[in-house]
Amino acid sequence: SNSAALVCAPWSAAMFEGLCCKDTGTGCCQAAFDIQVEVITPHAKHHQKVAEFAAALKAGDGPSNPLASGHTRFLKMLDGHFPELQIYRIGKIQTSPGIEEIAGSPTEYFRTVGAMIALLSAYLTVHGDEEVGVQWVSAGARGPMSMDKVPGKFINMGNKPQDYKKFCERFAEELKSEEDWWFMMVFLAVHDVGKSDDFRHRVNATLPKAQRTDDHDKALSNALRDPELMQMLLPS
Repeated sequence: SNSAALVCAPWSAAMFEGLCCKDTGTGCCQAAFDIQVEVITPHAKHHQKVAEFAAALKAGDGPSNPLASGHTRFLKMLDGHFPELQIYRIGKIQTSPGIEEIAGSPTEYFRTVGAMIALLSAYLTVHGDEEVGVQWVSAGARGPMSMDKVPGKFINMGNKPQDYKKFCERFAEELKSEEDWWFMMVFLAVHDVGKSDDFRHRVNATLPKAQRTDDHDKALSNALRDPELMQMLLPS
């Protein structure tokens, strides 16, 4: 079904008090923000569990083989459940303030998928797979962050596994349920889509000239306030 209802997601209250639901009805409480969040029913109620993504990640060849061919199932799951990821691969993308990649550059896509892998590494760590978790955020050729480099601006967590475990445990204190972990997966998938020139153009086209923006965070915020844009651009 493609039906959708304007509701607040039941997990929002645990994550952000400003976007909360006091019950399971269709009304959002009035707090720091006065917006509604559109939840696309099939994704919200029938998504795969984060544990399944973590299992697919483990089933791949690991960081010793970072090629896509070794992680086909995991990448297919990501692309299938988070169509927003394709936004990072279409047209020009502002990877940093004032810096725009050439059209079709995969840089921001790689950054985003990397952040999702880091989240899954934390998930594995707090669910009894400490060795695999820390390996995913530390192993491989990582330039100045590699384990064989002298500590400087970067600290490789592979050299401090207990500190990494403590970080993951503290992080997990804010994620009370599987739904909260899923929310973080969705958040990471969409949080930088405003860097896409095409995304900003499509959002700005719906706004009065005075409200249009080139700021990627504001562009995403504007999209989240529009139910039609949510359904069209941000189905997850």
